[in-house]
Amino acid sequence: MAWATWIVARLGGWKGYQSQRPPGTATLTHGLKRFETMFFAWEIAQNRLMCTP
Repeated sequence: MAWATWIVARLGGWKGYQSQRPPGTATLTHGLKRFETMFFAWEIAQNRLMCTP
């Protein structure tokens, strides 16, 4: 869980330096939105989302 939080925080703009405070909710929310966008694009690239008429 800590590893996933670290990744989401990095996507949200947190640098991860020891001199910095831990990431806050705004940073984690921004990172989660970026991850969701990347995942959605990956699904499209894998042809997993099909539009059927």
